[in-house]
Amino acid sequence: MSTFQCKIVNYFGPVSYTVSTESLVLITVDRYIAVVFPLKVAMISGRIRALFILLSWIIPTVGLVPYSYFSRSAKPDELFLCPTDTGGKAIKIYYIVGFVLLYCAPLIVIITLSIRIIKTSRRTNPVMQVNGHTNRIRCQRNQRIMKILISVMASFLICWTLYYVSKFLLQILHNVLRRKIQEMVHIISYFLPYVSTAVNPLILFTFSTNYRQGLKDCLRPAVVKCRSCFVHQQVAGEEIVEIPNLQ
Repeated sequence: MSTFQCKIVNYFGPVSYTVSTESLVLITVDRYIAVVFPLKVAMISGRIRALFILLSWIIPTVGLVPYSYFSRSAKPDELFLCPTDTGGKAIKIYYIVGFVLLYCAPLIVIITLSIRIIKTSRRTNPVMQVNGHTNRIRCQRNQRIMKILISVMASFLICWTLYYVSKFLLQILHNVLRRKIQEMVHIISYFLPYVSTAVNPLILFTFSTNYRQGLKDCLRPAVVKCRSCFVHQQVAGEEIVEIPNLQ
């Protein structure tokens, strides 16, 4: 790969799964406010939500520019296809800050808020206990919320912990491990953030009826438009009449 291709790959990859991590934090904060402080949900307007969603894209896009700057094409004897020059002190500090902000901080926020949400959901409300049907619906909703939170925490913890552990092992034991083992560990660690990014929508789609309905609402205009175009072409094809040859 050329140096330009390596810069593109090493930049847009981290940007994509960093946006996913920040979106996961925003979803957890949104659920925390909705469950723990339900009366304050109305105070969060659509503009505020749009602003935070925009920031979740702007911050990684700007903050991960050094990934592209320090990337280059691999030399014949190097392990990685698109390595980054990490010999300087500044880039090492940059990686440490990224580890704290992109792994430690999101993990602490997600676990802390999720535990608070689970504890609040398990509390019984004496008013709702009178109506058995309402209480049953509330219990089912709380169970779905707990399943979402536990699944999201588990996938995030497993994927990102294995990712950083493998990176640290490659840095520490690069003179001890065989090249084949290093290549296998590097390939596995490369795809772990993408696995975490892909699993989160599947978790939400499986357990959240609101997410499924929202996804259907987003896809409905595209499906309707494609169907109308197909029907229009089919009708137009049926209306074509062959003109007879009068000669």
